[in-house]
Amino acid sequence: MESAGARKTAAPPPATEAGSGDSSSDLPCHQTISSDEEWVESAEEWVDSAEDSSIRTNNKVAQRNNRIAATKSKQPKVPEDWVNYGKTFYKARGKGKRKRQQSRMIDCNAQINACVQALADTNPPVFKLRITSCRLEHSHPLSEHTFNNYPHIRTAYEPEVADTLTYLAKAGAKKKRIIQFIHENSKCKPIAHDIHKFVLRLKKQGHTAPTSAKRVKLWMKEFTQEAGNVGGIFVGSANSKTKHMREIFDRFPEVVMIDATHGANSSKYKIFSIMAHDSFGKGQFVQHAVVQNERNPTLLTSLEEFKRNNPAWTRIKCILIDKDFGKISVLTTAFPNATLLLCQFHVLKYLREQIASKDYGFTSWEKEQLDGIVNLLVYTRNEREFLKIRAYMRHIMLLGSGSTRELGVGSGELGVGSGELGVGSGDDRPTQSDEPTHAFEVYFSKNWDNCLKMWCAFERQNACTLGNNTNNRLEASWKQLKELVNQDMHVDECIVAIMYYRTQEENRFIDAIHNLSIIHNPKYDMEIKFLSKLVSEHACELIYEQYTYATTQGSYKFHEAVPGVYVIQFGLDEDNALDEPSCEYSVTKSTWVCSCLFMASRLLPCRHVFYIRKVLGFENIIPTQMLDSRWLLSSLRSKPERELPAVSGDPLRIEQVL
Repeated sequence: MESAGARKTAAPPPATEAGSGDSSSDLPCHQTISSDEEWVESAEEWVDSAEDSSIRTNNKVAQRNNRIAATKSKQPKVPEDWVNYGKTFYKARGKGKRKRQQSRMIDCNAQINACVQALADTNPPVFKLRITSCRLEHSHPLSEHTFNNYPHIRTAYEPEVADTLTYLAKAGAKKKRIIQFIHENSKCKPIAHDIHKFVLRLKKQGHTAPTSAKRVKLWMKEFTQEAGNVGGIFVGSANSKTKHMREIFDRFPEVVMIDATHGANSSKYKIFSIMAHDSFGKGQFVQHAVVQNERNPTLLTSLEEFKRNNPAWTRIKCILIDKDFGKISVLTTAFPNATLLLCQFHVLKYLREQIASKDYGFTSWEKEQLDGIVNLLVYTRNEREFLKIRAYMRHIMLLGSGSTRELGVGSGELGVGSGELGVGSGDDRPTQSDEPTHAFEVYFSKNWDNCLKMWCAFERQNACTLGNNTNNRLEASWKQLKELVNQDMHVDECIVAIMYYRTQEENRFIDAIHNLSIIHNPKYDMEIKFLSKLVSEHACELIYEQYTYATTQGSYKFHEAVPGVYVIQFGLDEDNALDEPSCEYSVTKSTWVCSCLFMASRLLPCRHVFYIRKVLGFENIIPTQMLDSRWLLSSLRSKPERELPAVSGDPLRIEQVL
C-alpha cells in the first residue's frame, strides 16, 4: 500500500554501503558489518530498541528535480512521469479506535521501501529501481480476496472506464448507478465509499479557490460581469438576479409569491426566493437569496436589495406567503402598500395539525367534523355563511366538554328549509357572552380571527391574485430545482446550480414567447380564434369562459347611470352558473373596466363587458384594444417599454446585513 504522508514507524538504519553506516541509533559506533545477514540482524535489534518517530518516506520526482535545479547539481533528473522518486509500501494505519472503520490495527510489519537510482557513467542517464529495505513477514493470512479488497485495487479502473466515470459523476449520477456501470464494464469491485471519495476528488479538482466563501466571491464577480446582472454578498446571505429576472419582474409585478426552502446545501443555508406570475399562467423566479437564517434583519436585507434593483416594486399589488408572523412583519415594513395573503393550503395544513394535536383532547369524530369545518371556513363565500359555520365549530367543541347550548332553536333550526346552518334568530355576530371557553377556541380566536382578510375567501376576493390562492407554483418549482441541488453541496455549488436552473427556465420562457404555433380548438368561434393569436393559451381560456357565458347563458339588466358609466345586475332569480351574487357592478365605457371580482382579480375583461357590448351592437364583443399589455404576446416579443435602470456603482456589493 502506498504511503502518502507522515506516519509513525521505526526508522531503519541508514541504507548506505555495508560497513560505513553512521547513525544516531543505539547500534555501537564504528561497528563493522561483514555480511547482509549480519546487517539485517543488527537492524532488527535496532528496530526493537528504537522509539517511534514521525518521518516522511514518499518523495515526489518533481520535488527532487526542483532541488537539483535549485542547487545547480549535475545529478541527472528523473522523468516526471514516474511521479514518485521514493516510495513506501506499508501496512494499514488504522488504530482500531473508530467504529465502523474499514482499516483495523493488525500489527503487520510488512513493508517495502524503494527509490530510483541513476547508473554511473551512462549518457543519457539510465535509472534503476533500488529496494532500500524490505520486510515481507505478515501477521495475517494472505489471500486473493484480501488483495482485491484493498482500496487501490478496488479502484484500479481501466482508462476508458475512468473517463466515463468522470462524466457520470459530473452529471450528478447516483452512486448506485455508477457502481452498476463499473460492475458491468470493469473487473473492479468498488464500494459506495470509494465512489463517494471519487466524487469528492473531482469536486476538489474543479475548485477555483480553497474555501467555499472565496469561491462564492469569485463566481459572483464573474456573474456580475454580464451586463444587467446584479448580485450582492452580505454577511449571512448572498443575492443574485439576472437581467432576465429583472425584466420579468418589470413586466409582471402585480402578484408575487415569497417563501424559503431548506435542504439545498451542506451549510444548511436556506434559499429565500421571490416568484412572479407570468402571462402563461406559470411562475417565474425574480430573485434568489441564499440566507443563513430567516431572522428579520436577514430577510429585510434581501428585500431591500430586491427593491434597490427593481423600481417596479411599487406596482406590487399582492404578496402570497405561508403563515410566518416574523415574515409578515418584515414584508409589511418592506411593502407597505401591498396586500398580504396567506397560502390557503398552508392555512388548512396548520389548522388540521392543531386539530390532530393531543393538546386539545378531541375525539376521532370531533377531529373529522372540525377538519371539514375549517375547510368550509377557508372557502366560505360571504360573511353570513362564515359566522354560521364559525358558530357551528364552537358547538362541536362544546359537545366534547359537555357544556353545550341548544343549536337550532326556533326558525334557525339546523338542516331545515333551505338547508342553511342557523343558531336562532337575530344577529349572528359574536357577543361578549360568547367568550371562548375551549382551548382550541382560544387558539383560533387569538391567531386566526384577527387576520381574516389574509386567509378567508370572502374577505380576500377583491384582491388582485391572478387566481393564485396558494404558493403551489413556488413549491412545484422548488421540486424541480432540488433535482439539481442537495444537502451535500457546498454553498458555491448550490448557487451555481440555482443559476443553471434559471438559465433553463429563461430559455423555456423565451421559446414560449416566440412559439409560432396557433391554438386550434373546434369550440372557438372567429372572435376567439383571433384572440388566441394575441394572448397566451392560459389567458385565452380564461376569457373564453366569460365570453361563452355572456353570449349564451347570461341575462343581465343594465342602464347608463351617468354618461359613459353603465350599472349592470344579474337579471334572473336562479343561481348563476358562475356563482355570481345578485349585486350591481359599474362598467366604464371609455376603458371597459368593470368593478366585478373577475376583472379585479384577473386583470382580464369580464362577462359584464361582453354582455353590454353584445347588446349595444359592437362589431367585436371582446375589446382587444383594451387588453392589459402583460397578456399580449406582441408586447413580450418587443423590448420593454421601460428601460431597466442602470445599476449604480459596482454590480457586486459586499456589505453587512442590515
